[in-house]
Amino acid sequence: MGSWLRLIGLAAVLFSYRQFQGGWVSNFLLVTLAAAAGVSLWSAAALGAGVRVRRTLPPGPHEAGTPLFVTLEVEGRLPLGLSWLAVAERLDGAVVRRDVRLFLGRRWRVTVPLGELPRGRHRLGPIDLEAGDLFGFVHRRWRLPEEVEIQVRPKPLPATAVLKERRRLRWADGTGEPSELRPYRPGDRVSRIRWKASARAGELLVADRSPAAAGRAVVVLDVFRPAEPEAFERDVALAATWLKALVSDGVPVGLWTWTDEGPRFIPPTRHRALVERMWELLVDVRPIDRPPPGEGPRLSAATAIIPVGRRPTGI
Repeated sequence: MGSWLRLIGLAAVLFSYRQFQGGWVSNFLLVTLAAAAGVSLWSAAALGAGVRVRRTLPPGPHEAGTPLFVTLEVEGRLPLGLSWLAVAERLDGAVVRRDVRLFLGRRWRVTVPLGELPRGRHRLGPIDLEAGDLFGFVHRRWRLPEEVEIQVRPKPLPATAVLKERRRLRWADGTGEPSELRPYRPGDRVSRIRWKASARAGELLVADRSPAAAGRAVVVLDVFRPAEPEAFERDVALAATWLKALVSDGVPVGLWTWTDEGPRFIPPTRHRALVERMWELLVDVRPIDRPPPGEGPRLSAATAIIPVGRRPTGI
């Protein structure tokens, strides 16, 4: 950009001298050009030394498959300057957007779309800056080492996915029976009616196969040799669906999965910090080739076990 402006300025000077033979018009152009060059140099030098960038992210948590953007607010010291400034944001080491502005104001905002990020941890930053004058005499590059980690959680599936998976629920004592009965409601299956208990109670009672019936639940995420990456991501999303639903219902929930170091288990709880640790596990979990050594935790008989994966995990 500076080379072209220099050529245009030189052509203007030569043309003015050729046409007006050094008259007042030529002197006016020379003085104007020199003044503009001086202001541009001063602006670029001061702008490069006094630029501040503030990054703003939408409030979390951030879910996979959801468009994400970041706002950069660039502020300089000069209220008016003949200079240009370029701002480049990086995501996981690659430039996602480079915005160049003629810096005629004190500040401006840049909205950088990051797209639909996959599940995992992503590094945003550093910010690359370039500044220069309009005539190309000054060109500065520097970097602001401001990095932010973005955690992208798995996006929960629709509630219908949980309803389809309720048939896989079982209890830690191996019986597969719920821990409580409830009155019959229209729409319940006849096969779930407990006739002996209904006769004793004098009303129809059905077996409640919801985790709330057990009072606590553990989501078991199978990570051993998934069939396809898409299928594994769906399993992780299904585990997130159970976790979100149980937390919303106030049921103590735990998470049991595996990493390369061994099994990872967080016992059933309502504590917010421990629930956040479960979400972090779902952010970082990856498929592994073989089960590592190590025994699983012992669960009480009244704990509902929710297996998630290509095959039910033996416990």
